[in-house]
Amino acid sequence: MIKLRSLTAVTLLACWAITWNPAQAQAPADQLGWQLAVHSYTFKNYSIYDAIDKTAGLGLKYMSISGNVHLDGTNSISTIALSEKDQQTVKDKLKADGIIKVVNMGVVQLP
Repeated sequence: MIKLRSLTAVTLLACWAITWNPAQAQAPADQLGWQLAVHSYTFKNYSIYDAIDKTAGLGLKYMSISGNVHLDGTNSISTIALSEKDQQTVKDKLKADGIIKVVNMGVVQLP
């Protein structure tokens, strides 16, 4: 009888393991219907690329970007002053890391 229960448990576990797809597993925020975002200022001591990595590492798909970002090193640049090449690099990084939407971009003084 114990062998039958063990065999049944192992069979059920094997069936579950075969059919479970981690790519289809929803993050807890998705299960609740939330669209949780992280503001890049949370990682103000890092470049925007590191902030994107850290946001994706948390399993989040949404991000808010500060009015000023660090591209490389400690030099800060306004998001409205980013070159088209830098804008595209940031967009490509967001897409590559699975960030599907930038919900807003920081507060800046308009010219």
